[in-house]
Amino acid sequence: MLIIKIKIMKNKILHNILFPILIIIMYEYVHLFPKYKTKFDEIIEGDNPGNDLSNCQLSAKESFKEHAEYKKQCPKIGKYLTHLNKNEDVYNFVRCRFLNYLLNSEKIYNEIDSHSLSDIIEAYKKLSHLKSRCYINIENIKSNILRELQILYNLYDSFYNIKFETGSDVETSCDNARKCTQYYGENINRCRENREHKFCQNLIDFQKQYNELMKNVSICSNVSNYLPNIEKNNISTIILTSVIVLIILSFSFIFLKVNIINKNMIIYNYAYYNIYKLLLLKNYNIIKYL
Repeated sequence: MLIIKIKIMKNKILHNILFPILIIIMYEYVHLFPKYKTKFDEIIEGDNPGNDLSNCQLSAKESFKEHAEYKKQCPKIGKYLTHLNKNEDVYNFVRCRFLNYLLNSEKIYNEIDSHSLSDIIEAYKKLSHLKSRCYINIENIKSNILRELQILYNLYDSFYNIKFETGSDVETSCDNARKCTQYYGENINRCRENREHKFCQNLIDFQKQYNELMKNVSICSNVSNYLPNIEKNNISTIILTSVIVLIILSFSFIFLKVNIINKNMIIYNYAYYNIYKLLLLKNYNIIKYL
């Protein structure tokens, strides 16, 4: 336990610095989570190593470390962490974010009788310290952020199961397309006022992908093959433009100098290095799914 506490103390400051960036990455890569979930299910199949159970019991509170459900589910997480350790690549950082989403969103991992979610997540966090993998990523996700991530997850999970190739189940694909239009329609209005929010940016990206996939599909009855754009409020735009014009006319004699300061970013630890590589690779559109 002393080793765990030392590791937690050493990484607490790093976690506080990185947490806002980690949340952004959640939104940036939530479209990959359904594919990571498929891989996760493959990895945890079969028997789990005995040391994973002992690590789980070492990580948990005394009150639930012997609980049958915890002893059943926790070793699966240990097995996944072991897999990430044995298969190192830059995208493991994103997989750690997926794991945090999974632990916060799936009840089979975070509901143990009357024990709090915080206590259970803390146990998984300690487990990640013991496994030396994902230890700065396991944390409680705020409820409002988790709801948005779940909406986006369900949206893309349905989208990836729309398949019209020869031999595919047309009825199932049409049903998934219907779910996509439903999820999108239920959330489009909230983004008309704040389209710059990360959640709304994901909806905008999704709309383009859905419309491209469905543009030539005509076999799904009562399913729209076009999702409408998320538009800004025109009245707000007109008011804002008018105010800007008045300010420019009234204060045209004022000139502002903007000094652009170039700052060199030093990536001084492994976590920052991974974030940098992830964002760089995303810009060049070479993200791999699994």
